Amino acid sequence: MYDHQILVQNGTGTTLDCFCHAACDPRDYILVPTPYYGGFNKDISRRAEVKIYPLDCSSDNNYLPTIKLLEDTLSKARREGCNVRALLIANPTNPVGMMFSRDQIREMIQFCHRNQLHYVSDEIYMNSVHGQGAQFISALSIDNIPDPNAVHVLWGFSKDFGMPGFQVGCLVSHCQPIKDYMIKRSTLFQHPASYVRQMLTTMINDREWLENVYFPACHMRLRENLELTIEMLEKNGLSYIRPVGGLYIFVNFSKFLSASTREAELALWDKFLDAGVYITPGEAFHCTEPGWFRLIFAEEPSLLRLGLQRIQAALESVGGGH
Repeated sequence: MYDHQILVQNGTGTTLDCFCHAACDPRDYILVPTPYYGGFNKDISRRAEVKIYPLDCSSDNNYLPTIKLLEDTLSKARREGCNVRALLIANPTNPVGMMFSRDQIREMIQFCHRNQLHYVSDEIYMNSVHGQGAQFISALSIDNIPDPNAVHVLWGFSKDFGMPGFQVGCLVSHCQPIKDYMIKRSTLFQHPASYVRQMLTTMINDREWLENVYFPACHMRLRENLELTIEMLEKNGLSYIRPVGGLYIFVNFSKFLSASTREAELALWDKFLDAGVYITPGEAFHCTEPGWFRLIFAEEPSLLRLGLQRIQAALESVGGGH
């Protein structure tokens, strides 16, 4: 990776928005596996008028897409007259926290090449991989890519460094025409502040601090908080998908629903809110299976314990569901 392959803008969402203007036309489609980060809707659709075509994944496969699902969904979209231009993958996934292997990434890139699609990898949680022995694989590390100009990576400071307010994200791409378009479009309005760029450059150049202090401490704290969270979940007989990356865990509360419906999911969400705790229902991530919620555990341990106690109190008030 070279400096000229990196385009920096004021936020990862801004960068994705600008990429959609560059790579797509209004009313084109991008394939996105569900459940997915709800902010993709505004990043992709609000200004560029590009639409999301969902790949409905299953909890049986930890909500990871298979090549057969990709092929079947793309065929269905094209039969419906949808002009699909790209596949957008979050790695690690959000809200589930799973990662893709090197072989899986290579297969998805090859799928995109066969079907003349861009492969876009949102790797904003790449440095928040905390699973024991887990190793993050970036799309940038895949060798023998059939068309490097069709592979693009998004990253930003908001998650790995807890700095969303600094508004700095980037696109890494070999495709000069897309970068040229994005540069022209962002000249006036989408640059990060100069003092922010200077401060963050100084920070990431301190490799010794990052590799020996910051990231090890973050990963250790995430692992400890995850175990604390899982202890409460198992105490209440809740199933979950154990994450290897990200700041959250995807939990199945369906046993506490009055029925397997979106309305029942939102009713349970109201119970959590009444108990003084906010966890995000699966509907916000376009999850097709009612009852799943994303629980963020990246918090001070005392506050995390309080939140978990409030979740437990809400569940006790509901009872066993249906």
